[in-house]
Amino acid sequence: MRRKTKVKICLCLVIFIYLCVTVYCLYAMLKRDKVPQEGWDSIENKFGPIQTQPSVKKHDIISRGARNGKQVHIVEVWGKAAIGLYFWEHIMNAELESKMGGVWSYGQKMVKNIQFRYRDFPKIPPDSVDVTKEREYTCNFLGTVYPDSSRTTLMEIIDQYQLRKICKVVPRYEWVPNETAESLDNYIESLETSDLTLNPVGKNTECYRIYEAMSLGSVPVIEDIATQGMCHSFSLRLFKKHKAPVIYVKNWKQLKDVMNQESKLSTNEKIQRRKLIIDWYDSFKLRMRNEFIHILQTRFFNIKER
Repeated sequence: MRRKTKVKICLCLVIFIYLCVTVYCLYAMLKRDKVPQEGWDSIENKFGPIQTQPSVKKHDIISRGARNGKQVHIVEVWGKAAIGLYFWEHIMNAELESKMGGVWSYGQKMVKNIQFRYRDFPKIPPDSVDVTKEREYTCNFLGTVYPDSSRTTLMEIIDQYQLRKICKVVPRYEWVPNETAESLDNYIESLETSDLTLNPVGKNTECYRIYEAMSLGSVPVIEDIATQGMCHSFSLRLFKKHKAPVIYVKNWKQLKDVMNQESKLSTNEKIQRRKLIIDWYDSFKLRMRNEFIHILQTRFFNIKER
C-alpha cells in the first residue's frame, strides 16, 4: 500500500514539473523578450553580426491581414536536425532567438501572407569575405575517413601525389558528434585559406561542407556519385539544374587533372572565381526560398500568383 502511494506521489510530481515547464514555454513564446543568441561566437567575431530582418509581431500580422482582407496562413517549421536551422537562417534569412537560457530556440517571419514559425552553419554575409586576399592552400580536406569508402581512396591519392605540400589535410578516423571552439575555428580557417574544398561522399552525397565552402569562396570539388539509402538516384540535381560553378569528379583519381588545371590559373582568375561562387550561392538560396514559398501558396493554400 505504501509502495503504491509513493508511486502516485512520484507520478504527480513528474506531471507537475512537466506542466510548469510547458506553462513557462508558452509564457516565453508570448512574451518574446529579446535574448542575445549564444553559440557560434567565433564566427560572429570573425565576420560580424548576422544581418536579419526585423521580426513581425503577432498583432501586426493580424491587423495587416485584416486590413488587406487576406487570410494569414501559419506554417510551423520544426528543426530536429541541423537542416532545419540551415533552412531557417540561410534559406529563409530569418531571425532566431534563444529561450530559457538556450534550452530551445524560437523565431517567426512573415512572407507575403504566410507566417513562418520556427522551433528548435553560421550564416556568413557575402560582402564580409575578402576574395582578393591570396590563399595559402590550393585545397583542403578536414573530415572523417570511413573504412572501405572513397575517402580512403582520396587519402591514398593525396599521399601518392604529395598534395599535403599544397593542401591542408586533417583526417580523423572516428566520427566526432560535437565540434569544439578550436576545431570550429580550424575548420573555418581551412575554408578561408583554400581555393578548393574536397568533398568526398560520406554517408550521403551531399554535406554541409559544400555550402560552407561556397559561402567563403572556396570552390567545392564534389564526388558525383549516388550513395545507398532513400535519397534521389539523381544526386545533386538542384546544383546541376541551377548550373552551380563547382567541380565534379566521378573518381578521386581525377584529382591530379584538377590540380594541374588549378596550377594554370592566374591570381585574377582565382579572384573572379571566388566572386562567382559567392554570388551564385547567394542567389541560389534566394531561388530556393522563392520556390518553397511558391509551392506552399499554390499547392497547400490554393493561392494563384498574379
